[in-house]
Amino acid sequence: MIFFHPLLVCLTYLSSSLAPLGAQTSLMGLITFPVKYLPYAIIGMDLLMGGPGYAAQAVAGAVVGHFWWWGVWGSQPGSRGGVLHPYASAPMWLKNLVGEGNVPPPPGQAVANAGDAGGVHIVPPRRTLATGSGSKSGGNSGSSGYNWGAGRTLGDS
Repeated sequence: MIFFHPLLVCLTYLSSSLAPLGAQTSLMGLITFPVKYLPYAIIGMDLLMGGPGYAAQAVAGAVVGHFWWWGVWGSQPGSRGGVLHPYASAPMWLKNLVGEGNVPPPPGQAVANAGDAGGVHIVPPRRTLATGSGSKSGGNSGSSGYNWGAGRTLGDS
């Protein structure tokens, strides 16, 4: 038996652990929650849809992902690395092949924290404007800050 699903849960655990603080994800477009809870949501859905056996395989993938995280990156975010850190980096020929060797930092970013975000760029959520006569929306109860107007109902000419 090939354990593709536990491997995917393991990779999901790692990617959610490496995501910056405040990163959000959406579950089927219905619920938005912090990305650090995504592996647990997947395990819960596996329990509901596949039963305890399928959820146990997903838990095994999350456990392997946790040990991988602990062994390579350490137990705390921002630590210098775990016991497997020297063995977890790619060789320089591979980094040069895929274009990660000696890459300058993006404009406006210091060299010291060039890789802290892990390649994930977070866009902060839009601020909601106060409703009322003092807002840009002219009293409309929108949160986008644009004045969309009153509009027309369908069928009106």
